Amino acid sequence: MGIVGLAYAYQAGQLLIGLEAVFLGGGLLYLIYWLSRGGMGLGDVKLALALGLWLTPAEMLLTMLIAFLSGGLVGSFFLVIGLKSRQDAIPFGPYLALGGYLSFFWGGTIITWYLGCW
Repeated sequence: MGIVGLAYAYQAGQLLIGLEAVFLGGGLLYLIYWLSRGGMGLGDVKLALALGLWLTPAEMLLTMLIAFLSGGLVGSFFLVIGLKSRQDAIPFGPYLALGGYLSFFWGGTIITWYLGCW
């Protein structure tokens, strides 16, 4: 995914923009990984790094927002119905992938809509 993303960013002429998104998304998740002492896996950090090559920095922030909101909602739902406890881990990768998918295809539309609300 990373090599194809690198080729995509180069072909689209947005290699530097992609690298900004790589450092933004990967750096944010690495900081969370480091502060939580392993509460978040390095696989999530690597996925964010790879997604950054496909996205702009604004779309990467949208990806993080969607991932944290959707993961939080599903995790809260699991807690309420008793399927998980507070000590159980919930994988973050699927929510990060969902955020990346939505941001890649509809990120510009979502961001434009959001900024138009202000």
